[in-house]
Parts: sequence; structure tokens; C-alpha cells
Amino acid sequence: MLESQAHDLSVSLIDRLAVVLFRLTTADVEFAARKMELAWPLQAKGGLVRSLWLGPNHWFLTSDTMTTAVIIECCQEDLGDRDFLAIDYTSAVSVLSIEGPNSRNVLAAGSGLDFRERGFRGGACHRTQLAGIGATIH
Repeated sequence: MLESQAHDLSVSLIDRLAVVLFRLTTADVEFAARKMELAWPLQAKGGLVRSLWLGPNHWFLTSDTMTTAVIIECCQEDLGDRDFLAIDYTSAVSVLSIEGPNSRNVLAAGSGLDFRERGFRGGACHRTQLAGIGATIH
């Protein structure tokens, strides 16, 4: 894990996180959301596999204890013969942890989102541009 600290702000690269991009048909969203305990719109939900809502029928599924192959196998077990797409996205994204009393100000300076407590609560998940780069903030 690469880490940097300055002015009460800590930025860490999280390099041991399995990330799966998960999509399914719109008709199966409600079934999958219940069966797999997927996050609802603009939310993240956790357990052994954390789901981050990206859009009406797609999520990131992440885990720091399970491999992408195991996550995808769990999707197959839960959904049976329903159509879905689960792709190992681990190498396609970088995951950063930004912590400290000024973290909301730093994120707000690089994004159009409202990071005040009332605008971005714990458990929220939003896609945005952060300093011109596509980002999913949780």
C-alpha cells in the first residue's frame, strides 16, 4: 500500500482489492438485488463482498478477502440461468483511500459533488469526474 500524508490528509493506494464489474438485465435487477443483497441507487452496501451502485443495472462488486474468480462464481450460484455479465475489473481501476479532516474539501475542489455532511452521507456512492478523471466515490 502506497501512502502519503500532508496537512492532516492521508491518501493511500489500496492494491489488494478484487473488483468485478457486474451487469444484468433490467428485468432481473429486483431479483438479484434481493438474492445478492446489492446496493440500491446512489448507495454502497457491504459484507464479504461490497456492492457499489453504478447505474440502474450495474455495480462494482469488491472484496479484500475474496478473489474475483470466487466473486464471479458466487454470482453464478446466486443467479443460476439468468443472464448477467461479471468481468474482472481489478486491473482497470485504481482504488484510493482519502482520509482526514480536510478530505471532503479536497474531493469537493476536484469534483462537482456536494461533499458536505448533509450532501454526501456515509454509505453513499456517486460517479463523478475528479480532477478530470472518471471516479466512483464511496
